[in-house]
Amino acid sequence: WYKQTISQFFGATTKLDSITSARVHLFQDYMTDREWANTTINYVGSILYGTMEDAFKRGQMVNEPTRMKSLTAENGRIRFLTEQEEGQVVDWFETHNHDDYRDLMLFYIETGFRKTEALELKWSDIDLTRKRITLWKTKSNSSRTINATPMVLEILSRLKLRQHNIPRHDQKVFGHIAGRHFGRTWVTMRTAIGLEDDNQFVVHALRHTCCTRLISAGTDLRTVMEWMGHSTLEITQRYSHFIPECMDDAAERLISLRVNQP
Repeated sequence: WYKQTISQFFGATTKLDSITSARVHLFQDYMTDREWANTTINYVGSILYGTMEDAFKRGQMVNEPTRMKSLTAENGRIRFLTEQEEGQVVDWFETHNHDDYRDLMLFYIETGFRKTEALELKWSDIDLTRKRITLWKTKSNSSRTINATPMVLEILSRLKLRQHNIPRHDQKVFGHIAGRHFGRTWVTMRTAIGLEDDNQFVVHALRHTCCTRLISAGTDLRTVMEWMGHSTLEITQRYSHFIPECMDDAAERLISLRVNQP
């Protein structure tokens, strides 16, 4: 979808050197005029710049590329899957014989891993005895370790059997899944279950789902921050409105103060 967005605006046969700074800024205006989320605009801009930067370093471009101005991310709606939606996705994957995609989807929900973090995960990163998974390369450049839930252990056990129970340590856990194919199938599934117009119903929403469920279950924000690998507590606090019980407790305290007044 991102590739199509860029190609449709500039033209699929357009030479990268003809994408001037002015055209890059026009592209940003084009997306802004369509009221796309700032985070989406920033992401599309990063893809365009990354492509052009790679071409420039390889000597395939004469002019140095222009980076699109970063827009401030909004604290808008956080899209996550309800239990009903999770069931719909599981049913669709199973009906269409995509058990591998079902397992990857559930793995994302249970771990909160980013898309590439799961796809790059190796068996050497997993300690099945201690039920722990360690990510060494992360977006924040700091490693983190989480405990594997029973569902995650079940998925890993199935994958281990599939790989003859003795996978190499350097072998990728989900090496049999191509990220692009999973993404395309996700879009097909989204349309099939009636959510084709919900552009926020993306694979990354699975990570949001894990975070919201951790918080809804009463996990303290500092622990959630470490589990998710957020760089700051402020990022985790965006999800704090998923703790309605805390607001109930606060209201009860205010009520008790008045009741106990002489």
